[in-house]
Amino acid sequence: MRLLTLILLLAASGQALAEACLIVPQEASANMSVCQQNRSIPPHIFRAGFCQPRINGRKATISFTEQCPGGAIATCRNAQTPGTLYRQDILYYGSQHALAALRNTCERRNNGVWLGR
Repeated sequence: MRLLTLILLLAASGQALAEACLIVPQEASANMSVCQQNRSIPPHIFRAGFCQPRINGRKATISFTEQCPGGAIATCRNAQTPGTLYRQDILYYGSQHALAALRNTCERRNNGVWLGR
């Protein structure tokens, strides 16, 4: 009963439960994985719409977890998807090759705060 009450309170307050999805490209040549940490997206929308890889036709494996793993090389904190009010943290793992473009997208397109190494 207490768990149900907590879930209802969180839903009523607009706070999302801790949830993340790790997106790992299936191709060996891919050198970047991404994890999206939910901040304010309703869970059903997060799973159905936000955690769907769009990696230029490449296939990827999606794993849902409570939170993103450590070891990210950079983070786009509090990123807002254009056209929505929803927020998430986007963590990047792997090669630092694409970080300049990712930082630009984070700051300009997603109004996020870039935390890079």
